[in-house]
Amino acid sequence: DDKKSIFSFSGTTNLDNYRCSKKYDCYNTRFDEMFCRFGSGYACKDTQFVIAISQKCDLKCDCLYCDDESLCNNVKYGFSCHFDTSFRRSSHMCHDLKSGGCQNECESHPVIRYCKPGLKHKLSYSTDKRPLYQTQICDLPEMLKEDRTCRDGLDQINCLDHNRIALRCEMNGVPISVSEFALCQGYQLCDDDYQNLCTEVEGGCVLHRNLLCNGILDCPSGMDEKLDICEPSKRSHLSCTRRVSVGDAQQQATHQSILLGWVVDGYFDCTDSQDEVLAYWEQCGAGATARYVETGTKCEDMFICPGSAQFVDVLYLCDVKEDCPGEERVCLSRKDVSTQDTVYRIHGTKVIGYCVLGLTNYEVFRRHECSERFVFFTDYQTFGVTIPQVTFPANNLLPGSDIRILCKYSFGELYVYLVCLGVCADDEDIDCPLQHPDDNSCLNIKKKALTITSTNTLTTVYSHSGGFYNDIFACSNKKCITYDKVCNLVDDCGDRSDERNCHNHFTCTNSDIVPLSSVCDGVPDCSDYSDECGGSCSKSSSYIFASDILLTMSIAFGFFAILLNGVVIIKTSKEISISLTLMGRMNKLMILLISFGDFLMGVYLLTISAYHVHLSDRYCLLKYKWWSSFPCAAIGVLNTVASQTSLFAMTVLSVIRVLGFRNMVPRDGTSVRSMIKLLTLVLLVLGASLIIAVFPLLDIFEDFFVNGLYYGGIPLFTGVVDKKEHYALFRAYYARFKSPSLSWDNIRELVGRMFTKDYSGVQGNKIHFYGNDGVCIFKYLVRKHDPQLIFSCSILAVNFTCFLFISVCYIIIQYKAHLSRKRTTVKKNPRGSGNTNPVQDKATQKTANSTNRLQRKVALIIATDFLCWVPFTFVCVLHLAEVFDASMSYPIFSSLILPINSVINPLLYDSIFIDTGIRCYKTLFNVSLELLQLCGFLTGVPKYQTELNHNNNTTSVQVTTAETKFS
Repeated sequence: DDKKSIFSFSGTTNLDNYRCSKKYDCYNTRFDEMFCRFGSGYACKDTQFVIAISQKCDLKCDCLYCDDESLCNNVKYGFSCHFDTSFRRSSHMCHDLKSGGCQNECESHPVIRYCKPGLKHKLSYSTDKRPLYQTQICDLPEMLKEDRTCRDGLDQINCLDHNRIALRCEMNGVPISVSEFALCQGYQLCDDDYQNLCTEVEGGCVLHRNLLCNGILDCPSGMDEKLDICEPSKRSHLSCTRRVSVGDAQQQATHQSILLGWVVDGYFDCTDSQDEVLAYWEQCGAGATARYVETGTKCEDMFICPGSAQFVDVLYLCDVKEDCPGEERVCLSRKDVSTQDTVYRIHGTKVIGYCVLGLTNYEVFRRHECSERFVFFTDYQTFGVTIPQVTFPANNLLPGSDIRILCKYSFGELYVYLVCLGVCADDEDIDCPLQHPDDNSCLNIKKKALTITSTNTLTTVYSHSGGFYNDIFACSNKKCITYDKVCNLVDDCGDRSDERNCHNHFTCTNSDIVPLSSVCDGVPDCSDYSDECGGSCSKSSSYIFASDILLTMSIAFGFFAILLNGVVIIKTSKEISISLTLMGRMNKLMILLISFGDFLMGVYLLTISAYHVHLSDRYCLLKYKWWSSFPCAAIGVLNTVASQTSLFAMTVLSVIRVLGFRNMVPRDGTSVRSMIKLLTLVLLVLGASLIIAVFPLLDIFEDFFVNGLYYGGIPLFTGVVDKKEHYALFRAYYARFKSPSLSWDNIRELVGRMFTKDYSGVQGNKIHFYGNDGVCIFKYLVRKHDPQLIFSCSILAVNFTCFLFISVCYIIIQYKAHLSRKRTTVKKNPRGSGNTNPVQDKATQKTANSTNRLQRKVALIIATDFLCWVPFTFVCVLHLAEVFDASMSYPIFSSLILPINSVINPLLYDSIFIDTGIRCYKTLFNVSLELLQLCGFLTGVPKYQTELNHNNNTTSVQVTTAETKFS
């Protein structure tokens, strides 16, 4: 009947006169000969068809009366009537008891059982009972239910051919076997109705659930193996033999994984009932959220579908399949990349958005700046369709011109037109992504029709505004969509075929798709982070330190900072107990604090280096977990306390030394009052540093310092979710939600309502103040929208002010030292005296040398502070002004810029290393000199004589030299 309708479509009504005549009788098609096969093979009865031997017994009716399926596996089906030598299908066999000839032959066969006849044959049986004969059992049924032998399916049980048995069950307590033709037909056969546990995978492909995810492609597009329930995360590790197996699946029914959705649901899916035995499974949730998982699996809370009482496992959110209404809307709310095409329909013509936006006179502009042309996306013509017209910007963007467009950043209909018309850039080797419909496509379109193409094939077209169009995309699952839904980063087909051949996206490891512009941009869009942690991204995103050089410098600076400052701490601690004056103790105490802060900086550098090695290339995947962790916060506090303690102590020391020049009278440093002053100074320096470091981590101030929340592996919350993204999420979930200024407490409460609370609930971890980079340092680099703006800028201003104050203090010290030296020189050598005293000259020279060394030390202190804080502050200001993005510079600042003073300060504020260096140099010089003299190379060269003066932390070295003679 179907073939008759096709022939009628082409204008021929008398089939028997024209079909298979080896002559094309239709004037516009070749349908009359398309279904004929000539040559060797199996000759169908009552027709001129000849089919291949391989088509016999393939469970498909290739002959008109299905006699190619009448003898299979030594089992006969149907009936050959000797009276008129014709073949009868099972449904037509012996159904009319009033006819002669074959009636007697039917009566000679034993009746196996009775069934309710099909609706078409119901009137032939007065008792609504039809006798069934052996050759009718498990025969291939008619396509239409009303034409079938039995309407209750009793002709499809207890098959003689074991290859046609799909299921074994009990019927009224009696064991039976059920053929594969009785599956999914609604028959009441098995007591547990197991044969009807079916689902429509795609248009026209309905399968029993045991045939899903079994490694065999049963649907044309193979969608039965690509379903959401087939993912490894939704399979158990246990396997069994499934109860239903058909055809090739009978050989593979064993050792099939048990899908978690089938566990303890009241139906035995395994032949050994393993899926229903509670010993293998553990219940998660309660009530409506109750579900079973493998024993030992951690139970999690579930996502509450918006506006409904349905639930979805959090791990299955935002996957290919929309598990509940509104899930896709919520998942897309966080995507800030617009994939809407910019193609418009104007007067029946498709127009690229460039040609209409902001124009007042479209017709004039189109003639001068745009080019209108007919488009053909196929290499054949289609009968009766309206050819679409598309208007493109600029005539030189047509094929053959030198100018091309970057198509990989466009989406939807715009992408289709640009790619399929060949106007993309030369470096983009992109094929047209379209799949054209055939006569079996577009099952989802109601207003459709079939027409012929120039290649003598049928194709589907749709009706719109009085015309027929073929600008539709044919999905692999027989669904059809319009061009605006192709290559738009959304699975509109349901099997992803509309995104399969597109080159405008990146495919994540877990099969998610994201725009190419989102790859390696520092923000993960794939739930598995493959867009940021892949090999195409730079090393800076995969490790804490972007290069081995920074890691080496961090380790080196950390080692020397701990070593040098450790020595100074030990030495200065002893000197404090020896010093008796208040000023001396203050001086030594501040040097001790400076060394302590720099020592902590060394600890920080070695600690962060150790975490770099520990996390290695896993850092990219664990980045946000690291940012929100307690160790990162502790390291950040350590770094801040170290830098602020050192800076504040240097500032106080500068003040003490300036005051030391004004008040030369020593004060007792051992009194109770002096000890209170010293303790107050220490508490002020350490307390201020600790407050600055810990203040941003206090929960009470989280709205001013928290950057966002990290929810772990929940696909709905990929990466860090800030307040803006939470607002978009709430609007999509709660529908009428407005976006007031919510606190983080309010946000956590609203997120909590989106999930069940059977367990701990869904709680995001705070990306704290130090969680802005892998090195976990103070967030100096801020932008105008950052909540930390005021605090960070204030501390940066305080630190820069301290640098300026230190510089001014040492300039004053240098100036006063210069004046002191000048007064000493004038006092010892009055003008006009004319007398010189060698002892006085020697003391004057000694004072001059000491002053020069002090000047050099002051210059070094100012220079190192300048190199540390001035460039750093300058970069922070430019980053705040958005002149450039310096957020990737944190590793450089933490390992190179800020630790400079930690290594240099021990050399500047204490003379032990300079004295030791000088002694080592003199010793080495004298030993070398003795060796040369023993060898006779040098004579008359005196050894170095070193005199050390430790007053006021200065070193004076007097060297006596003589004329050097060379032999």
